[in-house]
Amino acid sequence: MFTFLIPLYYIVSKLAEEKESKSREGMKMMGLRDATYFFSWFIFYAAVIFVMSAIMMGMIGINVFNHSNDFLVFLMFFVYGLSLFGFAVVVVSIVSSQRSAATVATLFHLITYFLVFLIRDE
Repeated sequence: MFTFLIPLYYIVSKLAEEKESKSREGMKMMGLRDATYFFSWFIFYAAVIFVMSAIMMGMIGINVFNHSNDFLVFLMFFVYGLSLFGFAVVVVSIVSSQRSAATVATLFHLITYFLVFLIRDE
């Protein structure tokens, strides 16, 4: 979970920066569709998450998950990382400034992760 904080912070800050500078509106005036815009960000983020998931699988798969299928563990890392893209888009649409959006996304991601430990019943 902590390894995905840096890409999450990066993607939220870049999406919020484009929202603040109104560069996306400029691209829309030149003919860019919303689907193409978000698909390009998704492809970029998916490539970053793919590399990160492969590195994590290489490091963790050696001694930690001995009796698990390596592909399924990789898929878990990859899909979890991709789910954060949707989270980033939602946070950027709610929070207006770049710095506050990145901070809110990081803190909310950490808080929701540790919230499970408070709710878990022994």
